[in-house]
Amino acid sequence: MSLNDTPTPDEAEVGASAQADPPVDAQPTDYDDTERGDEPVAVPNPEVESVVSDESEVTAEEAAEEAHSEPVDAPEAEVAELRDQLIRARADYDNLNKRRVREVAEARDRGAAALAANLVDVLDSFEMALAAAEQSNDEQMAKGVQLVHNQLLNALKQSGLEAVPGVGSTFDPNIHEAVHAEEDDQDREVPEVIDVLRTGWMYKGQLLRAATVRVIN
Repeated sequence: MSLNDTPTPDEAEVGASAQADPPVDAQPTDYDDTERGDEPVAVPNPEVESVVSDESEVTAEEAAEEAHSEPVDAPEAEVAELRDQLIRARADYDNLNKRRVREVAEARDRGAAALAANLVDVLDSFEMALAAAEQSNDEQMAKGVQLVHNQLLNALKQSGLEAVPGVGSTFDPNIHEAVHAEEDDQDREVPEVIDVLRTGWMYKGQLLRAATVRVIN
């Protein structure tokens, strides 16, 4: 390099500036995402998201309705066992209810029968009073005793009390107690009651007291 080739101050300044600033063509002109290593960012669309959300909700509701509408198939053996248990439980309840009603009715009848048995002696007293009134000369008293006796007897009959068959009935050792027997020339197959010494009573078919009678053979 000769002295003539030494750059002037202006040339030296221009050269330094050229080295510091690269040419315009060296700068990249296109924006390349690949070179930066960045992935494209998706921009959210509210309308699209709304449509997708609505479709998801409708699908869930339809699935729930279908799940409720479809019957649940249980094993036939289990269904048969449950049905048998239900039938047995219902039968047990019906039997229990019937037994309870029967026991209540029986208890009520026992109480009424005990009361009727106590009133039998009262009826005997009324019969003796009625017989004494009829033998007296006081007709009004006899009618009064007869009226009270009939009222009491009718009330007890409505409750189930009834007199044992008396005169003219066939002698029955189950309900009659014979204290005297007479013979008759007539050919009788069974003895017959000809007189009642004490009235017998029954309550709803149950014997409270046998009738004391006289019979003829």
